[in-house]
Amino acid sequence: MPTIDSQTAVLLAVIGVAVALMGIAFLLVGVWVPGTVIIALGLASGSVGYRAVR
Repeated sequence: MPTIDSQTAVLLAVIGVAVALMGIAFLLVGVWVPGTVIIALGLASGSVGYRAVR
């Protein structure tokens, strides 16, 4: 995994969580496929940022 500084990693993790929450909002409205894709992308981004910090 490439090394990134801690501020960028935290920002990436926060953006990932925000995108995942937006995907949950899509699911609540009833748009299932885009909501699922957005959640998956948000969790992937958040996990990359989280693992880079740890």
